[in-house]
Amino acid sequence: MESGAIVRRFRKQFPDEASCLERFTAIRFRNGRYCPYCGSLNTYEFEKLHRFRCGRCKRDFSVLSNTVFEGAHLDLRQYFLILSLLTEAKQEIPLRTIVELSGCSEKSARRAIRLFKTSLEGADADASKVGTKRGRAEHGKAANRS
Repeated sequence: MESGAIVRRFRKQFPDEASCLERFTAIRFRNGRYCPYCGSLNTYEFEKLHRFRCGRCKRDFSVLSNTVFEGAHLDLRQYFLILSLLTEAKQEIPLRTIVELSGCSEKSARRAIRLFKTSLEGADADASKVGTKRGRAEHGKAANRS
């Protein structure tokens, strides 16, 4: 798929930052919301959307906590677009094109590409581990203790 078609499809699917956050939340917590620090399922949401507190360890967290996106310098939408360009293109897309299409700096694009390649290389066949720093193995163990 050429980069223009990828971008058009992406913009239709993710028209704004909120749609990316909503999709990431659905993926991250598809089996129920849990604390990324202790794994407890005893969590509650603040009035502010996508902010939570663990009822067991009392730590605050967001949907991005303990993921490759935590403390990110780019919008989630920019990361999603870069990931789409990397995974859907039939051939490698030049860095300059990624920079132009995503609207980020060359340094940020390089960092995002390196981040995705490192994360994808380190992920095993268990799709539930993609997107988290430690994976969900700890979630399962800790959840049994709550």
